[in-house]
Amino acid sequence: MKFVLRKIGTWFYDRLSHIALIGAWLIACYIFLWKNKVKIVGRENLPHTTNILYVSNHLTWIDSFLIGVSVMNFWEMFFYFKCIPWNAADRKNFFTHPVWKHFFALLKNIPVDRGSGNRDAVKELVRNFEKVLIDSNLLLFFEGTRSRTGFIGPCISGVSETIRLVKPKYVIPIFLDWGVQSIMPIADGPRYSAIHSGKTGQVIIGKAIDFSGIDMSKHGSARKNISALVRQAVVNLQNQNSSSK
Repeated sequence: MKFVLRKIGTWFYDRLSHIALIGAWLIACYIFLWKNKVKIVGRENLPHTTNILYVSNHLTWIDSFLIGVSVMNFWEMFFYFKCIPWNAADRKNFFTHPVWKHFFALLKNIPVDRGSGNRDAVKELVRNFEKVLIDSNLLLFFEGTRSRTGFIGPCISGVSETIRLVKPKYVIPIFLDWGVQSIMPIADGPRYSAIHSGKTGQVIIGKAIDFSGIDMSKHGSARKNISALVRQAVVNLQNQNSSSK
């Protein structure tokens, strides 16, 4: 009986989560595609499946919503709930308010304690990412923080360790150009009233990164090489963006 009730509870929670995610996606469409004019390039590089890890640079408080709009179309949002990516959200920013924390949990967010440096915490986080990637997708901002200048920083160890241990079927690089930052500047904080209008920007989605040349059994060197490949893939998209202007 308890098992049945638990299954029913999970089904209702997933339906509620799906409704919340569709609502958030529609609001994101309004913000990025109608209120502002963000161009999305490279959608043909997206696999339409699960077990995808999206790796992106990070500029604003609402990048996750922009990437959700970029990788999910209307049809997929309504009929492919499992393909909607999970996010690794900063616990301090999104999971401390007694009410809003429940809403952010519905939006497929995994709370993360950034900068803790705790190895056990990193291992637990990687295990959570692995569970998610079994039958869904995941978005990680590989720098671990938002950029204040547009410079693309190094890939943090938690991301490279996730790739090394979990081995997602696809690791898709995404580049957000600096124009996106002006839609919600970091200094303005996570407030809807801080979202500007009439701005332009671009999201570039690249082809899956090939890690076949890396020996994943060599822990230290594998993490280093994975980190270098992830960052370089996004830098290449940045260079592509610059050359097209």
